[in-house]
This record gives sequence, C-alpha cells and structure tokens, in this order.
Amino acid sequence: MDASSLITMAISRGAPAFNAGDAQQCFNIYKETAGQLLSAPGALPGNGANRLLDALEQAEASRSAVDRAWAMRHGLDDLLLSLRGGGGTIMPSVGTTPSTGEILTGVPVAPPPGSSKLIVDFAKEGPGSWQTVDDRVMGGSSRSRMVKAAEGGAAFEGELVVNGGGFASNRMMIPRSGLGSLRGARGVVLTCASGDGRTGYKLTLKTDGLADGVSYQCAFQPSGDPKSIKIPFDSFKATFRGRPVPNAPPLRGEDIVQLGVMLSRFNSESGRVDEKVAPGGFRLRLIKLEAM
Repeated sequence: MDASSLITMAISRGAPAFNAGDAQQCFNIYKETAGQLLSAPGALPGNGANRLLDALEQAEASRSAVDRAWAMRHGLDDLLLSLRGGGGTIMPSVGTTPSTGEILTGVPVAPPPGSSKLIVDFAKEGPGSWQTVDDRVMGGSSRSRMVKAAEGGAAFEGELVVNGGGFASNRMMIPRSGLGSLRGARGVVLTCASGDGRTGYKLTLKTDGLADGVSYQCAFQPSGDPKSIKIPFDSFKATFRGRPVPNAPPLRGEDIVQLGVMLSRFNSESGRVDEKVAPGGFRLRLIKLEAM
C-alpha cells in the first residue's frame, strides 16, 4: 500500500475515534501510521520524514491526548497534500533554503502582491467535480445537485425536506491551482447570488478529502444580485454530523483541501434545529471563491 493510501486509511479510522471522544486511540492510530511510513524506504517525498518527525516530537511534548492527536493529524495532512501534488516539496519546519539561505519558520507566507487570490472559478468546475451529500445518508429525503448556471458560474439547487432530515449539500476537492492562494490567507471571499430569500446557506471547508468527519461551517446570507461575502476563518465553527466540536483547532488556510456548500436547518454553534429554515425548493448561484 502506498503512502497516500496509508494516510487516508489512518484518517478514516482515527477521525471517527476522535469524534467519539477517544483522542488517545486516534493518536495511537496516527502514530502507528507515521512509524510505518518512516520505516518504509523511499515512501516519503522530499523532507516528508522530517515533517513526520516534527509532528511526533510536538505530539510527545503535548500534555493532552487531544493535542497529541491534532499534532499528528496536521503532520499527516501536510504530507498527504504534498503526495497529491498540492503542497510542493515539504520543507523542514525550521531550516534554510538551499539556494538563498533564507530562514524558514514554518509560518505560511502570503502570496506576493498582485498574485492571484482565486481559489475556485465555479464556471470552470463541471458537475462531475462535485459530490452530493444530502440527508439521505441519515434517512432523510432532501435532494440537491450542482449544475452549470445559465447566468454564469454554477447553481446549487434542489429541494429541502425537513421530515427525517433537514440538510442538502454538495462538496468538491479544491483544484490544485487554488491551493496556493490559501497559504497565509485570513479567510475567504465568496461571490454568489440567490433570489429565493432563504436563510440556512452555509459554506463548509474541510482539512481532509473524506466525505465524513469534522467540517468547518459558516452561515451566510446571499442576495438576489451577485455580491462578495467576506468570511474570516475564525467565523467558521467545527462540526461533526451537525454537532459542534469544541476542541477542534483553529482553521488554517494551508490545511484546507475541500470545500462545500449546503442548506441546513441545523445551527453550527448549537446543533439545534432552526425553524426559520423552511422546506421547499432552493437555488444558489456560485460565481467564485477567493482568498483574503
């Protein structure tokens, strides 16, 4: 099994354990996987071994199982991003560049002035880029889809059914071209429009490529005409299956690999049902997502 598959399998086992309250078991799974990767000659790209060793050292210095689990998770996520071509060569958390001797601190560097801040141009992403994850996975009957919008961009549309469910969503992996824009970002700017007058729309961001697990959500209110909505990362709330995850770390731009949009009756902060979000048809036009 290659390194990417090993990491993905570890996350698929560790994340549910963490979400169930067993952070120590989650850490054990991640630590065991790191050991397998470090003992396999040629399995890691560039300085990937150094990144895992840094994560192990940070984990061992942490006082709680939660912090140890997250230290390992960040290390595995960074390595997975590099293996998938999104992060370039992994550099040590502290060191020097071979060519310039410039000090590397591990702090994300913002894109230079004038560089592109574009993360996703939704007009360029076909319906095949999206995965539908509606409440039918939990016994509901809401339906949604992503289609090309005649006015430009993409349209998230469908019908929200509240009996037995209460959410509809679509998600996609962020294109490789947009990952660099997230490094050093303080948040995102979503340009969108909707004439349905609904509340309950949320932007979701994830730090892994899995369908399940922790996601970071933030509600926003679109208008009938296209407008750009600024959403700082500290406005996003970590959730798991509609319930808050209070011990999740702050959202970082360099960790984000997946985005989604949803219409949901569940409040991201309390997990309770918002009765103001009514059932029925909906349509949200997505134009672009940028870093800020």
